[in-house]
Amino acid sequence: MISKLITYGSNRTEALKRMEDALDNYVIRGVIHNIALLREVIINSRFIKGDINTKFLSDVYPDGFKGHKLTESERNQLLAIASSLFVASQLRAQHFQEHENSRVPIVKPQVANWELSVKLNDEVHSVVASNNGKMFSVEVDGSKLNVTSTWNLASPLLSVSVDGTQRTIQYKVHILTKLAAELSRFMLEKVAEDTSSTLRSPMPGVVVAVSVSPGDMVSEGQEICVIEAMKMQNSMTAGKTGKVKSVHCKAGDTVGEGDLLMELQ
Repeated sequence: MISKLITYGSNRTEALKRMEDALDNYVIRGVIHNIALLREVIINSRFIKGDINTKFLSDVYPDGFKGHKLTESERNQLLAIASSLFVASQLRAQHFQEHENSRVPIVKPQVANWELSVKLNDEVHSVVASNNGKMFSVEVDGSKLNVTSTWNLASPLLSVSVDGTQRTIQYKVHILTKLAAELSRFMLEKVAEDTSSTLRSPMPGVVVAVSVSPGDMVSEGQEICVIEAMKMQNSMTAGKTGKVKSVHCKAGDTVGEGDLLMELQ
């Protein structure tokens, strides 16, 4: 448990709006959390009406929660904000590099328009951004948006307006200049590590049971051990069929996220 969030209001709608704002402005990194799920739940029509029961999550997300699905407008606003932030940080870096005491040789790009390649999830978008003081004019897939902010880049949160409407967004995007994007095509792809022969803890917790020993044969999906975290018991299963090579935990052990639990031959 990291924290609890409680909001209030004169009615349910007002309380939910405060909760929405609080979740949007909650900055946390380095640990697994469920903010995205909570943020999606509180804007669900059933939840807003109070039509909920213990099967709410399984009814609404029968295949599990896959993240918020951005509308085209939300996607364009996100890309515009991210691109503006990228250019603002590049301009700030240039300002420091141009200081008279700087010993770093630089080549200042003389550009009025920044042509960028922005990757969101598995899609790459072409974005053109131009700067005029605190405002950026951004063209995203044919749509033009104006982004304004105080651009305090030292803050973990920025107050940003898109076409006059304030937005708070937390998403992972990858931005490259047009040249860097073209050159990145020649980079070797990192080969994904085969982790099917190992079982690692997906979360911090306490091992409450271990079901196998070295030399045992196990089937794919078979329970290997049980970890208790946040008062819930989580079954850890084998990623493939094979023989247990070694077991690195026992009942009562405290494990951290990523700790090795078992190896298969």
